[in-house]
Amino acid sequence: MKRISIEESKKLLPYLRKEKDYNVFIIGDIENSSINKEYIDIYVDGTIDNPRGVLLRYFDYFVIYTDDETDYKAAAEIIMNHNNPKSLNGKVNVIKRMKPYLQKLIKKEESYSFLVLKELDYYYSDYEIKKVTADSTGKVIEFLKTIEEFENIDERFFISDIKNQTARCYFIEKDNKVVSTASSTAESTVGAIIADVATGKEYRNRGYAKAIVSKLCLDLLNEGKTPYIFYDNPSAGKLYESIGFKKIGSWKILRFE
Repeated sequence: MKRISIEESKKLLPYLRKEKDYNVFIIGDIENSSINKEYIDIYVDGTIDNPRGVLLRYFDYFVIYTDDETDYKAAAEIIMNHNNPKSLNGKVNVIKRMKPYLQKLIKKEESYSFLVLKELDYYYSDYEIKKVTADSTGKVIEFLKTIEEFENIDERFFISDIKNQTARCYFIEKDNKVVSTASSTAESTVGAIIADVATGKEYRNRGYAKAIVSKLCLDLLNEGKTPYIFYDNPSAGKLYESIGFKKIGSWKILRFE
């Protein structure tokens, strides 16, 4: 695998769009990086005109894709040589092939259902839903840190995406504090991933998360962007399906810390 520039990587988009559902992360990062940045690296196996696989690093997070076979060992060596790799994402069969080369790093393996939304089945507009700005980013991050699932949120990732407008975050406030959020990430012309869906314990079962996610998805759909989401919690799955999400496959993450 060899490292290529952002400009060169844009030539990979036709290859990646063959399975665009599984390449939302990579397509979004390539489309949104107009110049070479230190927080992103893109590697290709084969040639740009005839790729066999793609590995992308965004900060300390990696995503891998291949539609057939690629040099898994070389990809693993790139990850292992990185200063502080935190995770590797990808299709189940691809991550399965990567695992033997990453055993020294792997701390946890997670499996997720992968859903797509083509048409919204639910929308509720009675709550005041706010969009995160530079001034409100801090209080949303502090709220997410109170939620067990997000207590180790990478602030660099969140702030950079909001600042670069490659993500958006909506939230609801009650009693002068943030009580529920939902975000998008890896936004591109193809679509966006819904992430950071959270509600404070004492404010759950009021429909806040469902209202925010439906508002976020409506805005994305109106812009011609397809929303995607991952989940491993059955109750969360029911919420997303009630909005109109349909399962299209599975996703795997290897955690390194």
